[in-house]
Amino acid sequence: VGGAFYVGCQPTRGREKEALAGTWRVLRSVVQDGLSEEEVARAKALIRGERQLGLQTVEAMAMDALWYEMLMGDPEAGVHYDAQIAAVNADQVLRLARSMFDPNGACSALISPKGVWTQAEFEEIERSPSPAIVTRPSRFQCVLPGGATLLVEPGGQGALSALRVLGLGGRLLESRTSAGSSRLWSTSVVCGAGPLSNTEFADRLALRGAGLAAASYGPTMKLGIDCRREVLDEAMEWLAWLLFEPHFDSEEVSRLRREALEWLESQVDRPGAMAWEALNGMLFGEHPYGLPRTGTKQSLGTLSASRLKRFHNRWARSENLVFSVVGSGEPERIAERMTRLLAPLAARPGKLPTVPSPVFPTEDREQCVRAGRGQSQVVLAWGTKGLDQPDRLALDLASSVMGSPGGRLFQTLRDKFALAYDVDAGHATAPKGGVFSLELSTEAGRSEEARDRLMEQLVLIAEQGVTQKEVDRAKAKLFFARVDALQLPGSRAAEIAYWQRCTGAGFERVDEELAALEKVSVEAIQAAVRALIERGGRVCVRSQPLD
Repeated sequence: VGGAFYVGCQPTRGREKEALAGTWRVLRSVVQDGLSEEEVARAKALIRGERQLGLQTVEAMAMDALWYEMLMGDPEAGVHYDAQIAAVNADQVLRLARSMFDPNGACSALISPKGVWTQAEFEEIERSPSPAIVTRPSRFQCVLPGGATLLVEPGGQGALSALRVLGLGGRLLESRTSAGSSRLWSTSVVCGAGPLSNTEFADRLALRGAGLAAASYGPTMKLGIDCRREVLDEAMEWLAWLLFEPHFDSEEVSRLRREALEWLESQVDRPGAMAWEALNGMLFGEHPYGLPRTGTKQSLGTLSASRLKRFHNRWARSENLVFSVVGSGEPERIAERMTRLLAPLAARPGKLPTVPSPVFPTEDREQCVRAGRGQSQVVLAWGTKGLDQPDRLALDLASSVMGSPGGRLFQTLRDKFALAYDVDAGHATAPKGGVFSLELSTEAGRSEEARDRLMEQLVLIAEQGVTQKEVDRAKAKLFFARVDALQLPGSRAAEIAYWQRCTGAGFERVDEELAALEKVSVEAIQAAVRALIERGGRVCVRSQPLD
C-alpha cells in the first residue's frame, strides 16, 4: 500500500523556469505558514460538496457503498470519511506539510520544447533534473480522392497511435420524429463490422491492445481507434469496416433502444437533465440544437436497424469527413493506404449536412419543470454565435472566473449565502451556435432567490469587471485543461479533426487557440459580459421537486 503527492503545472512557453521556481516557492510558503482556517474550510466544503453531488441517486449511493466495501471492507467507510474530513484543522495540515514537502525526498521533472532551455539554466533551481526534450514532428495534410481530408502528425518510435474520423451530423441529421438517433448510433455502430461479429470485434481489439469508441456531440459524429503504433495498419482496416460495413444488428439495436427508453423514463429523477432539455428547447426553438438530445419516447420507438444504417450513410460521405492520425510515422504511406481503403466513399451520393443559424429569443423567458425529489436546479442561459462569437474566449474566461472551484459563484452563493449545493458556469460552443450558462442546485424553496443571486453576480462583472488575479487563474485553468488533453494522441487527433471540419484549419487552430487565450484582457471579459446582458433574451429554467 502506498501513494504519492503530486504538485505541478503546465507552464506557458518561455516561462518554464519561472514556473518550476514558483512551484517550490508555494510549497515552502505552506511549510512555513501553513494554510488559513478559511482555506481549509473551503477545501473541506469542496470535498464534501462534490461527494454530496455525486450521491443524489440511489444508484450512486449503492455504488459508493460497494466501492468502500471492496476497498476497505466497510460499506459505511464513505460516511466515516466525511466525518474525518470535517475534523481536519489547519494545524494538522501544517504538520503534514512539514513532514511531506522535503526537497530531499522530492522528484522534479520538466518537459520542454527542444532548444528552449539547457541544463545549466536549471541548475540554480533546487534539485531540478535535466529537462526531457519533446520535439514536435513535421505534419502532413492532403485531400483524398472523393474529397475527404487526411491530417497526419507523426510521433516518435514506439509512440501510441490514434486514428479519428469526424464529420458534421448528429442533431443536424435529426428531426422531431428521429431525435435521439445520433446517441443510439454512437452505441450501436461499434457492435460488429465487416467480417466480425460484436464479440469477435471486441476480442480482436482486446488481443491487439486497441480501444474503439464512437461519439456524437451536438452537430458532429466521430469514430476513433487508439492502438500501439505497430497495429495502425490493422486499425485503418477496422475503421474502413466501421464506415462501410457496420452491422447494426437488429437484436443489438433493439436492446440498446430499450436501454435508451429506460434511461429516458428515469430522467425525471435528474433535475439537471430535465432543466437543460427544457432550456435548449426554449433557447433554440426548432433549430436542430433544440431537439431533445436523448430523444423522446415516440422518436426512440421508431428507430430500427435499417433507419440507423441510413442515418449512418448520410454522415459517412467523403466530402463530409476528416481523418486524423496522431502518433505514427510514414505519413505518405498512411495516405496511400487510406486512399485504397476509403475508395468506396467517393461513390456515395447525397447532400452534405449544413448548419443553420439559430434564431434566439429577443425577450427574457422562464419556465418551471417538475423533476427530482429534494432539491431544485436553476439554470440561466443566453444564446451565442458559438465558434463565430467574436468574444468567445472572453466568455470562456468569464465562465471560468464565475464557475470554477473557488470562483465567484462558489465564494458568494455557496460560502457566503449558503444558497447552493453546487454551482457552475460554462460556455458551450458549436458551429453557428452556443450557450453561456450559470447554474446551481439549491433547496426547493429557494429557487427564485437563487435565480436572482446568479443574475446579480453576472451584473457585478458587467458593471465592475474582474481582477487580473481572477483572469490569470482562469487562464491557467483553461490552458492546463487544453494542453493536458492535447498530450493524449486520441484527444489531439479529435481536436485536429474537429477544427479542420468546422473551420478548415485543423493544425493551425489547435495552436492558435492557446495563443489567443493568453491575449484576452480584463477589459475584454467585462465588455463581453456587458454585451451579453444588454443583448437580452435570457432563458431561465427552474426545476421543482416531484413531491
